Amino acid sequence: MPDNYTNDGTMETPADAGKGPPGVVNRWVSELDLADKQEAAWRKRAKDTEARYRDEAIDTKQPGRYSGANRFNILYSNIQTICPTLYNQSPSPDVRRRYRDADPIGKEISEVLERCLSFTMDECDFDRYMRLAVKDQQLCGRGVTRVRYNPAFADETDEVSGDSYESLQGEEVKFQHVNWADFRHGPGRTWEEVEWVAFRHLMTRDELKAKFGDKMGDDVTLDYSPMGMEDRDGEPLADTFKRATVWEIWCNRQKEVIFISKTLKERPLKTEPDPLQLRNFFPTPRPLYAMESTDSLVPVEPFRFYRDQADELDRITVRIAGIISACKVRGIYDSTITEMQNIMDASENMMIPAQDVLPLMQSGGLSNAIWMWPIEKIKTTIYEITGIADIMRGSSAAMETLGAQQLKVQFGTMRLDDSRRDIQRYARDLIRIAAEIISEQFTPESLQMMTDIKLPTMEEKEL
Repeated sequence: MPDNYTNDGTMETPADAGKGPPGVVNRWVSELDLADKQEAAWRKRAKDTEARYRDEAIDTKQPGRYSGANRFNILYSNIQTICPTLYNQSPSPDVRRRYRDADPIGKEISEVLERCLSFTMDECDFDRYMRLAVKDQQLCGRGVTRVRYNPAFADETDEVSGDSYESLQGEEVKFQHVNWADFRHGPGRTWEEVEWVAFRHLMTRDELKAKFGDKMGDDVTLDYSPMGMEDRDGEPLADTFKRATVWEIWCNRQKEVIFISKTLKERPLKTEPDPLQLRNFFPTPRPLYAMESTDSLVPVEPFRFYRDQADELDRITVRIAGIISACKVRGIYDSTITEMQNIMDASENMMIPAQDVLPLMQSGGLSNAIWMWPIEKIKTTIYEITGIADIMRGSSAAMETLGAQQLKVQFGTMRLDDSRRDIQRYARDLIRIAAEIISEQFTPESLQMMTDIKLPTMEEKEL
């Protein structure tokens, strides 16, 4: 982010936000507001797309937007088809030396780290977080996952001096899915230009006090209420359901993490120097984008490219439903069969007694004596816009040759290859961040517990 960018014409450098703790808060509030403004249109479309995927109500005031039951949810069908196609197998960590020189120590380290990663991926269900990121990518346009280092401490007392201290009881690496609405980043045309990322947290009063202390926790206003938690007058309910919006900002230029609340202008909640010492600083790799360009990082949801066709499909579905609702059963029967009336007695069905059955029999039966208004099957497909070939959905025409089917598979695979490679890159980067944290932060006791490999003690190292 260049220092001379302006926000509403009043700020050219971070120093213009003010001095001291209030200036820090003012600077980052301005940065977050600018990020919100840049992605405002996309966030509205993403919210609308997610509601359509969940088959929830959509604004019916706009033409072609239906919220009733008569909808062909092609978006749900496409997402459920394309996501398993792009990611269908959990990756396995593969740690090796760059060059295959005779290096027994390097080989042993590689094996220890590979076992640690396998243990971590099994314990935290890495596969689930990958599926969530891929679904966000295909549904809303961007998928984000972060890597966390979670040490566990316990208070203990020294038997000799009687002083209390914190003892490390355990440590772990966790993967965390970041909802598309809870992520912000600094300006940039490509990811390499981004100098800060931010994560939104919704915290209770107790969580605020545990994280930032009692005094700071009491000063923050609980400014978030879940939707549907208002009373009859539209006012938010008591603090039982309210949360505080806290932003966790990772600034690569300053190499520090800042926690702020927009309701507390006097000072940041907390500032930490680089906590993980990662090579690329950020605790998340470059996000998964459904469409990448070199002039903007604002996501584009894939549904945007076939929304018009989906709306037309909804309109056709409504018309089909109207035709079906107008259909009623009518028929005639032999009046000598007295039980027929009781059998077919229903609210919308009616049978008319036939006084003369001979003409009906001479015509070849009831099926040859009835003529109906022709209703042809109405079906519209939009799968090719998404790159899902027919053979990948398991459907094929009997008259198609083997070459035609192979061509469809090749075409569909070719259109998805870029997305597959990016998902592979994303999984690899997540595992690399986890490996870096394990290598830099974990104690030998934790490594031995995770790998079941006996490591040398300090005395053995000295020998």
